[in-house]
Amino acid sequence: MLNYVYASIGMIPVYMTYSFPAIVTYGVLTSAFSEKVGEFISIKSGNSNAELIISLALHMIFGLILLLFSLGAAVLYFVTDRILKRRNRNIKWYDALTSLSIPVLPWFVTMGTVWIRENIV
Repeated sequence: MLNYVYASIGMIPVYMTYSFPAIVTYGVLTSAFSEKVGEFISIKSGNSNAELIISLALHMIFGLILLLFSLGAAVLYFVTDRILKRRNRNIKWYDALTSLSIPVLPWFVTMGTVWIRENIV
């Protein structure tokens, strides 16, 4: 049982190394597309609520690529976009790089667990 846990933990860095860049790239591109389409339809229809509804719908549609697994991430992307828009804060490159460094922590934790497993146990 414990070997299975260590094997599972050992796969996390591999998964993150190869999937994270694709997930972030896909998420950013589809999120930007959803926002622009929502804005366009909102302007054309004259209804300010159309942007919110269209953007949410497109986020969810694009989030269905891996069914429920990625749907949660798409909704999180949408909520994050809305929070940042509401704050009307000017985001700098430093802020973006800081947020991209957040997934590095679990990578180091899992790599540390694998290293401990291989060298101490």
